[in-house]
Amino acid sequence: SELCRSLPENEDLTFELKENGKLSVSAKNFHADFATLSTNDFPELDIGSTENSLELDSGLLKNLLTKTSFCMASQDVRYYLNGLLLEFADTNLTAVATDGHRLASATYNFNHSNNTLESSHILPRKAALELSKILPQSNEAVSLTLSESGVGVKSKNFDFSSKLIDGKFPDYKKVFPQGEPSKLIISKEHLNDALSRASVLSNEKYRGVRFELEKDSLKLTANNPEQEFAEEVIETKYSGIRMEIGFNIGYLLDVIGSIDSETLELSFFGEESSCLINEPKNSKEVYVIMPMRL
Repeated sequence: SELCRSLPENEDLTFELKENGKLSVSAKNFHADFATLSTNDFPELDIGSTENSLELDSGLLKNLLTKTSFCMASQDVRYYLNGLLLEFADTNLTAVATDGHRLASATYNFNHSNNTLESSHILPRKAALELSKILPQSNEAVSLTLSESGVGVKSKNFDFSSKLIDGKFPDYKKVFPQGEPSKLIISKEHLNDALSRASVLSNEKYRGVRFELEKDSLKLTANNPEQEFAEEVIETKYSGIRMEIGFNIGYLLDVIGSIDSETLELSFFGEESSCLINEPKNSKEVYVIMPMRL
């Protein structure tokens, strides 16, 4: 791959495997011999017998992964959080990721001919990130196959397989706050820009921002140990109770970057409860962010 990157664009390459096991690579003015390894040492990956199989558009599967995978943990001792949950239930495929401080959930409803059983599987972090890269954003059909120990994704151009994480994912539905929410409707662009400005003067370690909510107004404030301070007021649609609550700016910006609509809906359930974020009138993709003390 390093060789190909260094050659001129559209250069023709010739590959030839010689009797001595060397791989000969030739271009117009270049020639090299590479050592090879025995194919007998290459591992075979067996994902086991199929539990669930589903055909869906490549773009839909890619969206499920990209809209949730950023919430996965990376090196958590709770190893089951270092992955992404794929859950079959009724006619829904749901992807869920959480690192204990935030959660992302996205659901795709499908019509299938197979008798799909209810089941859940934890895709490793690396597999989820790789799949989200290589899946094309198109309506090309791909086959998603899940067994007790492995996952397979196949299209006409590639065949991807991975082992699964053996563990029990926490009951993510308990994370969703209950009660009557106070809802805030705000422009995604305005909130994104304001948070980006606030992040400049926020604490570099904790990256906190304070939300002060009152009728049709959101005040953002951030400060740091050097006693630097930033404040900004945004006009919004809000008719709930007056409230002050703190959040991690990075978590908010990650969610904003994954939402496609121009408007965001934030649901608050009190100063000590998590916040729900989603597109207005779209309950298929939901994000939960825990508050932080400032």
